[in-house]
Amino acid sequence: NEVFPIIGMSPGNSYFNDENTRFVLKAVINRYGCGAVFVPDIPAISTYKALGYDQSKARSKAVLKGNNLKNRTRRLLEDLQCDTVAIIDWEKDVEGKSAYQDAYENIRRLYEDNVEFCQVANDTTADVLDGAQKAKISHGQIQTAVEYLLAEIAFMEFAPKHFDASKAVYVYHRPWPVYQDYIAGKFDGIPKEHLGFEQMAAD
Repeated sequence: NEVFPIIGMSPGNSYFNDENTRFVLKAVINRYGCGAVFVPDIPAISTYKALGYDQSKARSKAVLKGNNLKNRTRRLLEDLQCDTVAIIDWEKDVEGKSAYQDAYENIRRLYEDNVEFCQVANDTTADVLDGAQKAKISHGQIQTAVEYLLAEIAFMEFAPKHFDASKAVYVYHRPWPVYQDYIAGKFDGIPKEHLGFEQMAAD
């Protein structure tokens, strides 16, 4: 595959009801003919931990919401009679792979060494937490929850190799500025020709 689309679906995001999920699946199938659905359920554990859940509660919450979304997607793919879109299993397909680990190390290093990327990643994470919590967000909470964002970007760096594509395009229902700036090379001066971003949303 030249270009391989990856549909990002956040666990627990109310946007991904039947109608909107069907819309994006159909749009990707019509345009690319194949693709993968990425539900970062295990990375989402860090978000729930930041919101005050202990490890086991955070895990069961993230996994439950992730499974609901994957099951909905499976059902819709069957309805659409599509067998060319895969649903990624984080623990099986991503976590243990050395190519992913390397990508994660690189993103983590960028976060630690690049003041601008660190700031934008923290601000993006704070926005997510703000939406879920009324009280003021602490720096410690951001430090915990930012793992979700770093893991997502690392996954995209790993994706072209994993799916044997020259370019992996992240398909999302709204802009994702931190990622769009990352692939444009805004933080490290290196444009990422192997990564893309496309917004697809039901009107």
